[in-house]
Amino acid sequence: MARQQWSSRQTFIMAAIGSAVGLGNAWRFPGIAYQNGGGAFLIPYFVALLTAGIPLLALELSIGKRFQSGAPGALAKLNKKFEWIGWWGVVTAFCICAYYSVVLAWVIDYVGLSFRSPWMEKAAADVFTGDVLQVSSGMFDLGGFSPIVVIALVIGWFCMWYCIRHGVTSVGKIVKYTVILPVILLVILIARAVTLPGAMDGLSYYLTPDWSKLLDVNVWAAAYGQIFFSLSILFSIMIAYGSYLSKDAEVTKDAMIIGFADAAISFLSGFAAFGTLGYLAQISGVAISDMSHTGIMLAFVTYPEALGQMPGGSLGVILFSLVFFLMLFTLAIDSAFSIMEAIITAVVDKFGWNKEKPTFEESLREEEISRNKKEQVVKLVKTLNEVKKIKVKELVDLIESFQPIELEINDRTILAAFDKYSAKKNVYTRGNSTQKGFTFKINNIKELPSFIKNSSYDYSKLEKGKDTKQHKGVKEWHYFKNNVQ
Repeated sequence: MARQQWSSRQTFIMAAIGSAVGLGNAWRFPGIAYQNGGGAFLIPYFVALLTAGIPLLALELSIGKRFQSGAPGALAKLNKKFEWIGWWGVVTAFCICAYYSVVLAWVIDYVGLSFRSPWMEKAAADVFTGDVLQVSSGMFDLGGFSPIVVIALVIGWFCMWYCIRHGVTSVGKIVKYTVILPVILLVILIARAVTLPGAMDGLSYYLTPDWSKLLDVNVWAAAYGQIFFSLSILFSIMIAYGSYLSKDAEVTKDAMIIGFADAAISFLSGFAAFGTLGYLAQISGVAISDMSHTGIMLAFVTYPEALGQMPGGSLGVILFSLVFFLMLFTLAIDSAFSIMEAIITAVVDKFGWNKEKPTFEESLREEEISRNKKEQVVKLVKTLNEVKKIKVKELVDLIESFQPIELEINDRTILAAFDKYSAKKNVYTRGNSTQKGFTFKINNIKELPSFIKNSSYDYSKLEKGKDTKQHKGVKEWHYFKNNVQ
């Protein structure tokens, strides 16, 4: 079965951005920024982006594109000893997916809770630890499952399955919404946050540089760590996504677009977060520097606490709570299903499983198409024998789905042209001469050069029976002879 490909370059870029831009952009980057020098942190962050993020991202996409396989298969083709590195990345992706799906379930719960916004009436910390997580008294008190989290977890896994059920075909359709929508919601949140009382104090805390932090090696380590975490590097994801690109795709420019888009959304998320924190600091009397909640607690405790006290009444609280948690959901879902796609791609490529089982009607249709293609191949080969002129790309497209196939060609010059390339590439296996001509099996038609695949060659220009070396004057043959190694 031919490997799936992204429907367009734009679709691939959006899918890759969706994978890179996740929950870490919304709550991890702003927290790391203000802990590591505020505006000064942007210097090591962009240095890390340019020296490690974009180059490694381009490398992973190039490996996937070159070898048309998930991480283990691609690295094995690079060097058999490297396959374990690919599986290490897949195992890492699996571990991340295990907890990321639970965080996604919390987000789904909060989308539902937003319709009544209980953080208007009680402490946001009590809502999170008590109502949602139902935290037990200690590590040895196992308690039980939180029903609403379990239900949301099932919904989350169903959403992930739905998004990748047809591979990159369905992913391409989903990312048109899950990449654009969170940006729109983020802009709405920023517009609201910067107009709140005290917002400017929060933004000042976020952006005011502490230049002394640039001499701290831990700040630089945090910058590189954020880049690796945010761009999904070394998680097998980008190799898998790259494997669905065509071999002539331009990955360097795409990597730059993906990297800078991820950085831009991270930076903008800080405006929404710290504008809101500035407002919370003003109404609570607690300085931002004294707010201990970062990361997950920032999203599920500190932010809802601020939302619950926003001006505009209960309707305003509900509206902006929905905007915030819907943004988190759209950020989380495409990151989550990209991790699953990386795992599935690796397993499918290794064991040759089909991602989806065709129905009985589809199987009959495929059989009919295959039979019709074989009939067309016979007709094309007959044309090749009689007229000596054919668009070989048509022949390639027709026989790819049921190779190897036996074809009989009686023109020795045509065989000589194919032999020139097949000598080192195992394109076909030549059989014995028959009364009709030569029989051979095409083993690897995709290895034919771009000349054979994409152009029409008039084989009648090569005089039958003469040494092909005498025909250097024929432009097409000269190209073929000198470019096929």
